[in-house]
Amino acid sequence: MKGVTRFLIAAALLACAPWTIAASPAAPANNTPAPPPLQERQLGFNQISSAGNLTTRNVLRNLYAEFGLRSDEMVTGARLHLVYTPSPALIPVQSHLKVYLNNELMGVLPINQADLGKEITRDLPLDAQFIADYNSVRFELVGHYAPICEDSLHSSLWVDFSAKSQLILSTQALKTQNDLAMLPEPFFDQRDPAALSVPFVFADRPNSMEQTAGAIMASWLGTLSGWRGASFPTAYGQLPTQGNAIVFATNAQLPDLIEGHAEVAAPTIEIIDNPHNPYAKLLLILGRDDNDLLIAAKAVALGAVTLRGQSTTVDSLQTLTPRQPYDAPNWVSLERPTRLGELMEYPNQLEASGMVPRPITLAFNIPPDLFVWRNRGIPLDLKYRYTPPLRDDTALLTVNANNQFIKAFTLSKNANQSIGGVNLPILNENLLGTSTGFQVPSLKLGARNELRFDFSFGAFPANGDTTSCTTTLPLNIQAAIDPDSTIDFSSLYHYKAMPDLRAFVSAGYPFTRLADLSQTQVLMPSQPTPEQTGLLFTLMGRMGAITGYPATQVTIGDDWSAVNKGERDLLILGEIPEQARAEMNKNMSAFVDQTRTSLMLPNRKASRLEPPLQDPGFIAGDTQLETSSTGPISALVGFESPYAKARSVVALMGYGEGSYQQLEQALSRNTGLETITGSVSLFRGNRTDSHIVGDPYYVGSLPWWLLLWYHLSAHPLLLAFIAIVTTLLLAALLWNILRWLARRRLQEHE
Repeated sequence: MKGVTRFLIAAALLACAPWTIAASPAAPANNTPAPPPLQERQLGFNQISSAGNLTTRNVLRNLYAEFGLRSDEMVTGARLHLVYTPSPALIPVQSHLKVYLNNELMGVLPINQADLGKEITRDLPLDAQFIADYNSVRFELVGHYAPICEDSLHSSLWVDFSAKSQLILSTQALKTQNDLAMLPEPFFDQRDPAALSVPFVFADRPNSMEQTAGAIMASWLGTLSGWRGASFPTAYGQLPTQGNAIVFATNAQLPDLIEGHAEVAAPTIEIIDNPHNPYAKLLLILGRDDNDLLIAAKAVALGAVTLRGQSTTVDSLQTLTPRQPYDAPNWVSLERPTRLGELMEYPNQLEASGMVPRPITLAFNIPPDLFVWRNRGIPLDLKYRYTPPLRDDTALLTVNANNQFIKAFTLSKNANQSIGGVNLPILNENLLGTSTGFQVPSLKLGARNELRFDFSFGAFPANGDTTSCTTTLPLNIQAAIDPDSTIDFSSLYHYKAMPDLRAFVSAGYPFTRLADLSQTQVLMPSQPTPEQTGLLFTLMGRMGAITGYPATQVTIGDDWSAVNKGERDLLILGEIPEQARAEMNKNMSAFVDQTRTSLMLPNRKASRLEPPLQDPGFIAGDTQLETSSTGPISALVGFESPYAKARSVVALMGYGEGSYQQLEQALSRNTGLETITGSVSLFRGNRTDSHIVGDPYYVGSLPWWLLLWYHLSAHPLLLAFIAIVTTLLLAALLWNILRWLARRRLQEHE
């Protein structure tokens, strides 16, 4: 009986074997993802090295190029395409270039006789196994110009690299986990220096609440992108076929975007693979309704550090303390002196070392409405340490603000003032300390600023012999700015002449006065196009980059009759409704719609002097020009709100294909904004024309005596007349007082 049973089992197994063998290779064929995408990325030396630093010269023997690697990619190959010119005075073969990747020698480039004084092109492969998240390529010049008795500072020791030199990376996409703990990656990766571009996807034209959710997410990503710039191309009802994206959907819209996704029972944040590309991700902002969508967006913007797993639901979200004016995280404190240590962006930023120490730079932002008219300057209490120079007359500390010289200090080898009570890492046991206080001229500061400190240690002939062919430098130069040094803006008032479009594009003013945009009302078209919503999100991303805080309290609407026009600043995108245009016609100096363009033109050139030197040259427009054309045109217009005193309106209008892309491109970058100024800016292709038209209005407040003096200063003849009248009145009063005293003395003697 047992033999029969075994026979039946064996027969069954043999019968199943052909099916099992045939099915095994088929299963992986259906589930295996497509091969990972490959791409080649070219980084120019002007992108990855310090601006203007493409030369290895005598003591500046090292040239550095730095680059990062995204977390969702892997380098499969790397090479340097070098274009450089060596000095014709170098000795061939003895002179050469050493190339390091993360301090690992990658190769040596000899300088031959035929190379001297000529442009050379060479390719050098890099070993990809040494490439990490953050990488440094270093070029070291070993240069000789004489057989004996060489001067290391001789001017003939140089190699110039062309900006045509490139680092070429071959990368392969990596499939990463669906884990919200990775946020903001892969949507934003701080190791990627490229401008941020994240598509936003909606099931259909987003309503006002959906637009608000998108604006909050865009401003959050803007806080991360910072100087890179950010844009958010928008699509309706269609997922991107490549790359990452953020999707906004309620339960009713889910089937149109994510087929088969279950409905959610609360505000939900989820990360999944892109159905069209398994190596890309979709961040889903989901809710039962629009209100849930807002809560989910705010939860990401304010609490991304708490998210984890593939999906997270939001149980509750409450705003406990409202934001106060001018408290943006990216702005210096206006309530107290600001420590320079608070402005640091990375460790050891305030330290420098080497035979020629690099400049120490600090960037800081201030509100553009600080009133510094006739101000003596901004107090800077500076403390610093340095290696003692070999001679007293060979070392300087130079302070610059926005590339303008402020002051220089001699660095003595016998400093008699030291810093006490500061617990800081010691750079070198042989460092001198000193401190000084001085005024940074306030008129040299703008909304975005940079302080630069240059420690320079001069060379001198060895042993004091001027006939010697060698020079001497300290071998271990180190210097540091003390993080407890302070800069103080706390004594300044807030007062500014408006409109000022330069303040808007550079600092988001006046909307960024509150970092969460709680006093900003945005008016959108009732049927916004993807270009218009993309412009809205790009603008919100820029606001976030300026303040360092997401726009969680911004209000967006599309019904002019329901818009809160009270104590709010208005931001209008798209064509201005007829009713609004009629109400604002008195203050508007330009508008653009589908039928015509209207512009108030001045008959004379306005002053280009910026406040607070004086009023910014506002002049009345005595000519109104109206034109009709089919070509694209965009306009940026600022004027006073007709609904509340000292409140502003900024309108972004466009007509024609590509008109809103013009505005988006202008606002998504941090450079090239200097042409936008005044009250009206027109964009036509690559050309920007700005005008200062209309009457100024003022925001902020001043003490009465300073307010009176400021406005009278613009009218010297009136000021002179008042001074004369005041002098005569005082003289008459004094005369009468003296006469009264004289009569009183006479009466006493009678």
